[in-house]
Formats: sequence, C-alpha cells, structure tokens
Amino acid sequence: MNSKRPPARSALFVGTFLRPEAGSPAISAELAERLSLSGWATRTTSHRRSAPLRLIEIASDILQYRNHYAVAHVDLFSGRAFHLAEVATRLLQSLGKPMVVTLHGGALPAFAEAEPKRLAKVLKRAKAVVAPSSYLARAMDSLETKVSIIPNGIDVSRYVYEFRPAVQPKIVWLRALADTYDPLLAVEILHAMTVARPSTNLRMYGPDKGFGRVVQERLIALGHDPREVLCGAVPKARVPDVLGDAQLFLNTPRIDNTPVSLLEAMASGLPIVSSAVGGIPSLIDHDVDGYLVSSRDPAAFCAGLLDLTHEPTRARRLAEQARRKVESFDWSEVVPQWDHLFCKVLSTHRQEGRPA
Repeated sequence: MNSKRPPARSALFVGTFLRPEAGSPAISAELAERLSLSGWATRTTSHRRSAPLRLIEIASDILQYRNHYAVAHVDLFSGRAFHLAEVATRLLQSLGKPMVVTLHGGALPAFAEAEPKRLAKVLKRAKAVVAPSSYLARAMDSLETKVSIIPNGIDVSRYVYEFRPAVQPKIVWLRALADTYDPLLAVEILHAMTVARPSTNLRMYGPDKGFGRVVQERLIALGHDPREVLCGAVPKARVPDVLGDAQLFLNTPRIDNTPVSLLEAMASGLPIVSSAVGGIPSLIDHDVDGYLVSSRDPAAFCAGLLDLTHEPTRARRLAEQARRKVESFDWSEVVPQWDHLFCKVLSTHRQEGRPA
C-alpha cells in the first residue's frame, strides 16, 4: 500500500496529548520524547482538547503520516476515551501497521467486565499489549490476552530525597479536582486532623475537572479558607518544589492504577498515606514503603497521618524504602524496555512478510 518505507526506528503515539497549559501531560508524551533521545523518530497525536476534533485529527494523522512511522503506540482508556482506541486500531490495522496498545486507568477492569467483546477485539489487533501494573495485567486474564508489564517512567533525579528528622502535619494532595480522586475526602481529613493537630496544613494542587466549586463550598462550611488550601494546577516543572515543601503525601482516590504523582512522592522521600484501591496495593506495600487505608474512611486516614507524625523513625523507614523502590521506575530503566519491545514487534512484523 505504501510506496515509501518509513524509517526503521520510527513511531506514532496515539492518545490525548494536551498542551502543558491545558492539563497534565500524558505519560506517553514523555515516553515519546525519551525515545526520540534514544534515536527514534516519534510523532504524537492528538493535541486537541475537543473530543470530536481529537478523533478527527488522530484519524487524519494515522493516514497522512503513514509513510513516516514504522510502528504505532495506542493509549487505551475505558469510558468515552475507549472509542479513540477503537477507531485508531481499526485504521492502523487497515494500513497493515504493527501496533502496541498500552492499558491505562483504574476503571479499565470494570470496563473489561462490562464490554469484554469490544475490548478483546481492540487488543487482538495489537502485536503487543502493555500495562504499567500487574493490576491491569490481571484484569485481562479473562480475555486470554498476554500482557507485558512496563512501569510508568519518572526522572528520579529531578526529585530531591530529603531526610526529615521529624514529620510535621504539613500535607500535600496532588490530583485533579474530580470525583474519581475524592477531593472532598481530603477536606474531611483536613478538618479531622485540625482537631487532633491544630497546626495541620493541607495544600491541594490540581486542575479543576468540574468539582472545584463543591470542594470550595465544603471547605467554607467546615470553617477553612479555600485560598489557603486550593492552589490550582501546578506546572510539571514545579512539582518537585511543591513536594519538597511538604512533609506528608495524601492520596484519596476511589479508583486508580499506578499514578505518577505517587511515584513522584516516593522519589521525594514523602511518607505516603493512600487509599488501598485498584493498582495502588501493587505499587505500595502497606507499612513497608507507604501506609494504605480503606477508601472513604477519614478516621483511618487521620490515624495513618498521625501515626507517621508521632513515629518519625517509622516514617523515615517508609520513605527510604519507597525511594529505593521507585528507582526501578527511572526512565533509564524504562526506556530500554520500550526500545526492546518496539524492535521485537517490528522484527516479528517483518518475519511475517508484512511491510510497515
């Protein structure tokens, strides 16, 4: 079909790649950038905020640049975003392009149960399926799909591990203001903590995804000044400073997988108290490199936070163990795994006698 063969080490990344000012960058955006530094010619699509325009741009780029990429990487999420992967993989298959599909999002296991046939059809189009955690890999067992695990990457050197001889209730929360991440629970925890430790300070960083006003109103109702708590979205470059200024990391999601914000907290030496949901127990071992509690239980969260302020030796042990674990997530460890996988996919594709 193609009159011109693409460069051997070239890849198209398909997903949602918003501009930095429009939201947190996708992990695949940094992967594409890191691979480009390793000699791969990479391109990303789409950068549109509008879902319909994003779909149009993805389809257009897959067709328009078909002579410029040898392999494609497709992000796969559940919900409405799943349609992007459906369309993209169908188009790539029609062009005879080998592709790698990466699973994302804590809600994907529930989607696999609700829509097994749709999901299986997309996964069968891929030469390889990747998950950043064993949690998502296990969720595909019923679909009889082989899943390789390659963790989300992080530049560990950007985050300074700080020794904290004492742990004060200076807490940071770093997620989008959306129901999935339960920012209202963080507010309830703040209120309960101030009863036990009046010096408690909570800073909540993240873009407003439609839940900001509700959070603000709840803070006011409980007697807290939203201006002192809600700090808005933080540029990626400033995250190390934000984490370095805190003493504890609070994570309150209802559903999650392996959030990069947790990796960043681990790299910064922040003792973590998190909901034990989704893939988080696959990332953090309770009382080994973090503190896991039941979701939606303010009292359990408070107990965990207070324990860490009362037991600095324990807090330091958790932080040290977390830092050691997260070093295996460094891009220097992750990029070679992707390089190897892409090369393997392309080699298999050539052996089948199919041009890229």
